[in-house]
Amino acid sequence: MKIPGRKTLLYSTRLVRSKFVKHGLILGYHRVNKLSWDPFRLAVSPESFSQQLEILHEHANVISLHDLAEARVSGDIPPRSIAITFDDGYADYLSVAKPLLDKAGFPSTIFISTGYIGHEFWWDILSSLACSLDPEKSLTLDAGRSKFEWHPDSNRAKPSQSALINDLASFLMPLNKDERSGYLQQLAESFGTLTSELRQNPALSRQEVEQLAADDKVTIGSHTVSHPMLSLLPARLQHDEIVKSKQMLETLTGNTVSGFSFPHGSKSDTSVRLVEECGYSYACASHNDVVWRNSDPFCLPRIWAPDCSGDTFLKLMHRWL
Repeated sequence: MKIPGRKTLLYSTRLVRSKFVKHGLILGYHRVNKLSWDPFRLAVSPESFSQQLEILHEHANVISLHDLAEARVSGDIPPRSIAITFDDGYADYLSVAKPLLDKAGFPSTIFISTGYIGHEFWWDILSSLACSLDPEKSLTLDAGRSKFEWHPDSNRAKPSQSALINDLASFLMPLNKDERSGYLQQLAESFGTLTSELRQNPALSRQEVEQLAADDKVTIGSHTVSHPMLSLLPARLQHDEIVKSKQMLETLTGNTVSGFSFPHGSKSDTSVRLVEECGYSYACASHNDVVWRNSDPFCLPRIWAPDCSGDTFLKLMHRWL
């Protein structure tokens, strides 16, 4: 049963708590880049990111996620503590975000999906294909157990490309890698070829991951192998995603991997239990809240940073700090 206003009440409670208990914040990003086509709004521009780092330099105490997780245990979290994290493992973390972080002297954590190292993420392949689709035309994909259908309704406002690509992404997201690849292949064969925009969205290569591992300002964490919605998988497959990504990163970097991030924020009680059992020390989720002594170390909240100016970012930070 849904309780009216429950989400608003939870959000308000979290804001009130942030004013009266020692706490820190975990900021979440995916990538820093200036993109001409960013339908899922994953990128923060370099200009916005620079302004946000200036705000953090003036108004916050930026520490590593590991240190924040450790301080949570005792509850003695330094005032205005903020940890900076990145999900997925895009190459522009190294080429664009990290030089700005280094200039500010800030540590950061990057959670990497190991199955995409040296490859493109499936949603970027989708973006490259879907940017040439006409949302005013019907579209049917039937390459597996389910069928995707898009039929614009002439009685509504003009259908948008954003709505089409988000419907496609919602359809593809729960599928396994092989099923998803089949639909993307059908889309490519039937409606177009990959555009050059895809080349703007590479994941880190093995050599780049090794380079990051040698930097004491960078902490590398796991983001599973294939970036699935863990809560939809049976326990055995969840375990494989969680433990195999850790093993690969530790082999590749020579460092212990202690942190985990749930892809899409998708998790179940089983997911959280498996992360702990597989040897991680903490894990990041995707709900908005502060980190305080009673926060679950395997379900740490984050505030996702929008692509906004420093002034707007400061207002957002003031709500939580």
